[in-house]
Amino acid sequence: MRQMLRWSPVLFLAIVGCSKGDGKIDVEKLPCTERRPTSGLDVPEGYIACTGPKEEIKVGDFVCKKGTTVGVYSKSKTLEECWVKAPVKVDGAHCTGGVALFPDGKLRRCQLESELSRDGLTMPKGAWITFTQSGHPRRIELPQGGTIGPYKCKGYQNFVYEGGKPKKCQLAEATTIDGQPRKADETVCFDEAGKSTDCGKVKL
Repeated sequence: MRQMLRWSPVLFLAIVGCSKGDGKIDVEKLPCTERRPTSGLDVPEGYIACTGPKEEIKVGDFVCKKGTTVGVYSKSKTLEECWVKAPVKVDGAHCTGGVALFPDGKLRRCQLESELSRDGLTMPKGAWITFTQSGHPRRIELPQGGTIGPYKCKGYQNFVYEGGKPKKCQLAEATTIDGQPRKADETVCFDEAGKSTDCGKVKL
């Protein structure tokens, strides 16, 4: 009996199918309501969406909430998306809500549970940050507004260059840029030198 109790956690993982012995996720054994191949913005390869899991799913340090969506990369069989039950620290960022990863496990996107400083930027709690695979902020979604470089920005379409300079900003207030008055809510794009430019010329 004691021997069976020592083995029971391993047996549970094998039954639920959270991961195989090699660390890969067996999506066919996840307790999903539905499994469907899909793809998404900025996702580097296709993935399988496990929707409406009937119980919590634990993958490494992540506990994915039941009834949400768990994403698994089709090729690498690694975690793509998890709506976490409790905040988790990934690559130095304290994340809550939905957490998305690259196939190698590096942080791709999450909502900040606490303020994060990186590349000269201070990103507020509650912001959604999309990172490059090398860990630099790329897109900053600011539901409550925030500062990017010298500008106050808001909304969901704010982008920065590697290093933190603003690339695209939805202005939170009227301001003057390159000697030209700009209205609140106006979207302004910048080149790498920091000069305003046509948004069609900026690769996001």
